[in-house]
Amino acid sequence: MTLDRKTAPTPQPLGTFKLAQASSTQLDNGAGVHFINLGEQKIVRIEFVLHAGTWNELEKGQSYFALKMLNEGTSKLNSTEIAEYVASYGAFLEFNHGADRVSITLYALEKHLNTLVALVDELLNDSKFAEEDIANLKNITSQSLKTNLEKTSFVATRLFREQLFGKSHPYGSNFESKAIEQLSPNSLWSFYQKFIKGYNNLQIFVAGSYNQDNVFAILNSYFGKKSCAKIITPTFETQPSSEKYTAIVKEGALQTSIRLGKKVMDRSHPDYHQLLVVNELLGGFFGSRLMKNIREDKGFTYGIGSSINVFEHEAYLVIGTDVKKEVAAQTFDEIEKEIKILQTELVEEEELENVKNYILGSFMGSINTPFSLMDKFKTIHYSKLAYSYYDRYYETVGNISAATVREMAQQYLNYDEMVKVSVG
Repeated sequence: MTLDRKTAPTPQPLGTFKLAQASSTQLDNGAGVHFINLGEQKIVRIEFVLHAGTWNELEKGQSYFALKMLNEGTSKLNSTEIAEYVASYGAFLEFNHGADRVSITLYALEKHLNTLVALVDELLNDSKFAEEDIANLKNITSQSLKTNLEKTSFVATRLFREQLFGKSHPYGSNFESKAIEQLSPNSLWSFYQKFIKGYNNLQIFVAGSYNQDNVFAILNSYFGKKSCAKIITPTFETQPSSEKYTAIVKEGALQTSIRLGKKVMDRSHPDYHQLLVVNELLGGFFGSRLMKNIREDKGFTYGIGSSINVFEHEAYLVIGTDVKKEVAAQTFDEIEKEIKILQTELVEEEELENVKNYILGSFMGSINTPFSLMDKFKTIHYSKLAYSYYDRYYETVGNISAATVREMAQQYLNYDEMVKVSVG
């Protein structure tokens, strides 16, 4: 039988879904532990998440460097020995830094968990913070920053966030070479002691296939006996720039990087899911209007996209692309044009149905592993929402009308309110 590659397959209805839900309990010290126990292979992912991100810093860089130092050595093992030890068990460790939180993620076979969880305990509670290791990490970070600052896309993203939230806001602050140089070992040690070793709002997320009682006992034996801090989160006021357009000229740059967008509502807002559909139509996937216009019709770029990014305290929509500097101004004009069309014209039913099917199909494809199911739970956990959030999401996307799309575009995509930057 020969496949007919000229005719698209007939779309099939997605039907309904039911998410496997996480179960939650607490260690003896009150730290939350959350389980998704599914699958056949005995591979386990354990994430140790702490409120120790940029939001908690008193000095720029404290959070990032304190986290990175965990992997540089303890009183028993140096960085090479840590790496070799983890590899010898066929395991993997990740250290992830964010504006709100930091995490250590362990991937391992269940039979090795006791040994490897003991190592994570050692990293969290017995990191050495040797001055030589701090100096090396600062040097590596400074060199990496110097390299990245030559990239227009890197500079544009930094500048956009800075203009949107303000230089002193945790979501808008950026690394600078001078701040890296001035960061002292005592400052890093103080942050580590208070927020990381202090288990600030420690939450543990366990996904995979495992004996739940056994895993809980292991976690409780290492992490449930020490007090778990719950430091009150500081508050910050955003200080957006009064300038709606900022340009940086980089001599010799072959392209101009464009970023524009604005703050929007978070996941708890009743219009959030509807705005997700508008964003998808505008620039959220390969068949979006911005891709068809800027890439396919104009040939200005290899890619352009828009996304909604949600932090713990703020959310924003951003449109980004890299183009030849000769067409940068025209690219801004075309983006504005596409937004105006969404605000004034009803999207055709076929296009809307395609977008809705894409969104819901992507969602259904993202809930088929225990790891992805745990990611879905973390989203609602840190947004203080219930699983009904996903029911509303599925229903809202599936039933949204062209009139609602236009209304959301009018209400939330005011081009004149958007912060715009170009670098190149």
